[in-house]
Amino acid sequence: MTCTLRTGIMGSTRWSNDAHAMRVLVNSVITLPNQLYKRLALRSRQLKRTPEDVVTDLVQQYLSRPDDRWQAEFQALIARVQARTAAFASEEIESDITLAAVEARELRRAHRPA
Repeated sequence: MTCTLRTGIMGSTRWSNDAHAMRVLVNSVITLPNQLYKRLALRSRQLKRTPEDVVTDLVQQYLSRPDDRWQAEFQALIARVQARTAAFASEEIESDITLAAVEARELRRAHRPA
């Protein structure tokens, strides 16, 4: 058995892609298993909020979290870079960066119109 959770504004308004439309989404339906809805209803009563408000907040929190896959890929990239540079002293890396910056400035100056 499932329960239906309705969210949004009830009425005759419809979704519109028209930039001039005054109203957009009217009604959304989320179907939850009965046991899950009972838990949601209980927690909602404890919080003195509607189930719709609790679900809306939870979905907003979920969607605002960073993508875990992106974070894992970024951490792997950092680990690879650190593994490659572990053989070099930080002073040597700084020196190479400084020299590269000087070379880049000189190349820009050489290509500027006189």
